[in-house]
Amino acid sequence: MIIILLLSVGVWLVFRLLGFAKPGSIGIYLIRDTSPKRKLAPGKQPIVSLPGKPTQESIDALLKYKRLYHQLHNLEKHPSVVPEARDELISLFAEVISEAKHRGRNNGILKMDTFDAQTLSIFLLEEERKITSRLEKYAERRKTGAPRELFQTLEEARTWLIQRAPSKLVDGAWLGHIHKVATSFDLRGVTKNAWQVMSEELGDGDLAKNHAAIYWSLMEKIGANLPQADSVEFVEAECGLEGNPDTWKSAVAQLLISLFPKEFMPEILGFNLQFECLTWDTVRAFRELKELGLDDYYFLLHISIDNSDSGHAAMALKVVIDYLRHVQATSGNAAMQKAWRGVQVGYLLSEKFAAGDEPQTQISVYNRFAGDLVRIFRAKVSVSARLHCASRVKIGSKKLSEWLSHQDLETEQGQAEFLIALSKARPWIRAGNSTSSRLVSAFEWNGKMFGALTETELGILKNWIDSLATDSIPEPSTYWNFVERAATPSEEALQDVDVREDCPVFSERGLSTPWNESHEEDKAMVGVVINTIAGRWALNSTTNVPKLLSMWFAHSCLLQDFIAIPIRTGDTSGSAVVRVLRAQRGFASEGEGVAGMDELRRADCIGLVEMGLEMARNAGIPRPRNLKDVVSLDCEFAIDMLHWSRRPMQHRDALLGMAWAFVQFHESLAAGCELLSENTRDALRIMAKRERAGLEVCKAGLAGSPTRVNEFESAVWYARNEIDKCFT
Repeated sequence: MIIILLLSVGVWLVFRLLGFAKPGSIGIYLIRDTSPKRKLAPGKQPIVSLPGKPTQESIDALLKYKRLYHQLHNLEKHPSVVPEARDELISLFAEVISEAKHRGRNNGILKMDTFDAQTLSIFLLEEERKITSRLEKYAERRKTGAPRELFQTLEEARTWLIQRAPSKLVDGAWLGHIHKVATSFDLRGVTKNAWQVMSEELGDGDLAKNHAAIYWSLMEKIGANLPQADSVEFVEAECGLEGNPDTWKSAVAQLLISLFPKEFMPEILGFNLQFECLTWDTVRAFRELKELGLDDYYFLLHISIDNSDSGHAAMALKVVIDYLRHVQATSGNAAMQKAWRGVQVGYLLSEKFAAGDEPQTQISVYNRFAGDLVRIFRAKVSVSARLHCASRVKIGSKKLSEWLSHQDLETEQGQAEFLIALSKARPWIRAGNSTSSRLVSAFEWNGKMFGALTETELGILKNWIDSLATDSIPEPSTYWNFVERAATPSEEALQDVDVREDCPVFSERGLSTPWNESHEEDKAMVGVVINTIAGRWALNSTTNVPKLLSMWFAHSCLLQDFIAIPIRTGDTSGSAVVRVLRAQRGFASEGEGVAGMDELRRADCIGLVEMGLEMARNAGIPRPRNLKDVVSLDCEFAIDMLHWSRRPMQHRDALLGMAWAFVQFHESLAAGCELLSENTRDALRIMAKRERAGLEVCKAGLAGSPTRVNEFESAVWYARNEIDKCFT
C-alpha cells in the first residue's frame, strides 16, 4: 500500500522534477561556439529553446559533426579528411552493433542470423505493421481529443523543422557515390536499381520533385533564413541549428556511408533498405503540420513514394536480394553470409539515425543492465499505470500515462524510447555518475520515492547510470569481428588507391587545367564548332580502338560527382545534370510521374558502359570486368578525366564543356559506327538528344559570366582535339 501510494502521489513530482518538458515545450540545448556568426536578416529572430547547460562532451560532439558536415559537403577542398571519415564510419558501425547486441540478438534485424529472401520480406512487413499499429493508436488518441504530439504550437513546429534541416537537406546522400563508372561491371545491374532510388530523391531531374529542394522551399516559407547548406555559414549561423549534436550526426552518417562503395557496398544497401521504410514521425509530421497550416508536402511525398509495393521500400528490398544472390552466385554461400552481415550493419545505422523518433542519445542506453531496468519499470507499471491516466506530464513527446502503458513497455520500440528519454533527464540522470544523479537520491532514505524500489532494484538503476559513460566508445574490432573481415586501418586502406576503381581519390593530377593553355587561334575556332552535331568522327582502319575504348568508358565519369551532394541539384542547372546522367546511364525518359519499380523491371537499359562493352565485344576484345581492365594508364586523357571529375566544383564549367564535346561524339557515332548494332545506335541517338537538351540548360546558365563561358568553350575545344587523337 505504501509503494502504491508513493507511486500514485510521488511519480508525478519525480518526473516533473526530472525536468521533462511540459506539454507545449521542447527541451533542446543551445550550444554556442566562438566562430564568426552570420547575421540574421531584419525581422528574423533565432529560435529560443529552454535554458540548459550543455556538457563539454556535447559541445565537442556538436563542433565535430558540424565540421565534418561542412568538409564532406566540400570534400574536394578537404581531401585530407578522408581517413578520418572512414574511421568515423567504422566507429559508427561499431556503435550500432554494440547497441543492438545489448538489446539482444532476438530483436530486430539481428534475429536473422543468415540471409533468406522470404524471411527478410516478412521481417520488413512486420516492421511496417508495427508502425501502422502505432499510427492507428495515435489516430485514436487524436480522435478522442488528445493534443498534437510532435509540437503544440506554430513556433514549436518551426523549431522542429529547422533543427532537422541538416539531415533533410542531404536527402539521398547515402547513395551519392553508387553506380559510378568505377563500379564493377557485373554489379551494375544492382547498383543501377539503387541509383534509381537516388534519382527519384533528386526528382529525376525535375526541380519541383527534388526532395532537398522541397525542404529548402519549406525553410523559406517558414522564414528560417538559413544559409546555403554547403557553406561555412550554414554550420556557423545562429538560426536554430545550434542544438542537439545528434541531428548533425545523423546528417554526417548519411554523407559518410556513401563515400566508400567498393569497400562498404553491403552496408550502403542495408542503410538504404531501412531508410526507405515508412517512419513514425513522417506521418505525424504530415498531419500536425497540416493542422497548423504549414506546408506538409515534403512529408506527404515520403509517405507515398516510400511505399512497400512499388516505391522505394520495395525497390530497396529488391536491390538487397539481387545483390546477395549475385554474391552467392559469384563467390559462394560463405561470402553471401558475410555480405549479409554488412547489410545488417547498414540497416542498424539507418535505424539509429533515420528520420523518425526523437534523435538518439550520444550515450548508449543499451548497456548490460538495461534489460533488468526495463523489467523493473514494467513490474511497477502493473500497479501504478491506472492511477496516472489523467496526468498531463510529458516525457519527451509522450504523456506520462502513455509511458506507463503496459503494452508500450512490452515493445522493443517503447522500451528504447523510455530508456533514451530517461538517460537525457538532467540533472536527475548524470551519465556515468549515479552518486550525483538526483533520481537515485529520490529512491534512497529521505527521498520522495523511498521504498518504491528494493535495494537490489536500486542497485540495478545505479549500475545502469554508471554504465552510461559517454567515453565508452566501442572498439572498431566490434565491427570487423561482426562482419568477419580482417581489420584494415585507414592509413593502409587508403594507400595506393587507383582512380579507376576506388572512391574517393584525390591527387595533384586533378588540379591541372590544360584546356586553359590552348592557343588563342584555337580558341577562336570554338564558335565555329560549338554547335556541330554529326559528321566529324568515323571509325576506319587507322582508328586506335583500345585508346577509343579507354576514352569511351572514362568519359562517362565527367558529371557523376555533380550530384553526390543533394543540395547542389536544387537549381535548374543541377536538375539538368541529373537528367543528363539519367540519359547516359540508360534510364527511361522522364515522365510526369514516378517510375519506381517500373524502372527496375525494364530489360532495355542501355547506357554508355553497356555500349562500351558492346564495342569491345565487336572489336574482339575480351569482356572487361571493370574500368581498370579497359582504361589504360597510358591513355592520359582518360585518366585525367577521372581525376578532374573528382573536383566538380573547381572544374564545373570545364567538365560541362567536355561533356558537350562528347555529345557531339555520340551524335557522330550514332550516325554510323560498325562496332555498334543498329538498335544500339538508335539508343545512342536518343541519348545524345536528351544529353544536348540538358546541357543546353547548363550552358544557358553561364551566359552572364564571360569567364565561365570561356572555361566551357575552351574545354569543348580541348576535348574535341583529344578525341581526334583516337582517329589518327
